[in-house]
Amino acid sequence: MPEILSQQEIDSLLAGFSAGKSPGEIISTQGEKEVVPYEFRRPSRVSKNQIRTIQTLHQNFAESLGYYLTSRLQTPVSIQVENVDQLFYSEYILSVEKPSVIFTLSAGENKGEFIFELGIELSFVLIEKLLGGGVEIPEIGKKKVVRALTQIEQNLIRGIVERSISELEKAWGMIDSFKFKIAKYESDPDIVQIAPSSEIVLVISFNVSLADKNYRMTICYPMFVIEDTLTKIQM
Repeated sequence: MPEILSQQEIDSLLAGFSAGKSPGEIISTQGEKEVVPYEFRRPSRVSKNQIRTIQTLHQNFAESLGYYLTSRLQTPVSIQVENVDQLFYSEYILSVEKPSVIFTLSAGENKGEFIFELGIELSFVLIEKLLGGGVEIPEIGKKKVVRALTQIEQNLIRGIVERSISELEKAWGMIDSFKFKIAKYESDPDIVQIAPSSEIVLVISFNVSLADKNYRMTICYPMFVIEDTLTKIQM
């Protein structure tokens, strides 16, 4: 039985004839389809629209935290979202400096834990400002201090992290209700095991600008922590 052409195919043939193309050229063109490469080793678990929403809510968080730090430190602080990346958890851990300032946070309701990480340089600068000092990293001789935080320093930074958690809850409130809580502090990323090495994580990288210098800050969500929430964002 001969195949019956659809109206769209008939219109395409007529348009092709008008453009001086042969029937073979028209059929060949119709058969072409865009080929989109797919990375099987790194499957994308988050759509572009979801990424945009995640970026927007974290920029809202960044601006609120920046206002708070500016008021608390009496120094201009600007925080911007730099990137939203999907990585393997093992890749993220390798990217974190040693030592660092890592707080694991509980997402509540048995959803698991995620990471709030401050660069060691940023942490020392914040501590200096909280104690009434300048914005330079402390030095011993001519070397900048590179070590894990003392218990007193941890307590000072913990106060900032607790306020950060409050602002982060408010930002996520546009999509879902969370109750974040500090689980523990670590300085060595290698011993922070909140997810399997092969788990896909969503990493939000921030640039913290303080007194004309830039510092690093990241939040790392294993997908199982926010997967249910992401379904509430239109694909």
